[in-house]
Amino acid sequence: IELYLPRLRLAEVKLFLYSCNHIPVPSPSTTPASISVTVQELAASVGLSRDMSMKALRVLEREKLIICDRLRGRIANRYRISWGTFRAP
Repeated sequence: IELYLPRLRLAEVKLFLYSCNHIPVPSPSTTPASISVTVQELAASVGLSRDMSMKALRVLEREKLIICDRLRGRIANRYRISWGTFRAP
């Protein structure tokens, strides 16, 4: 499997590796998996500030490596993070 990764800074690499360790990679027969996490939990897990984590999430989402949706309602401070579409160079 060939995978294109753009030039990522350390913060984005940390969050991408966090995603690799916590979100199962879907197979063709399964629906894409996701995790529900607050930015504070995510930041604490990888040793980043909340602001740096938010910036890194935006970069990973812009590069289509992850999909990050803010949940609504009572758990509005949580995000659902799932795999994006890996793209070819």
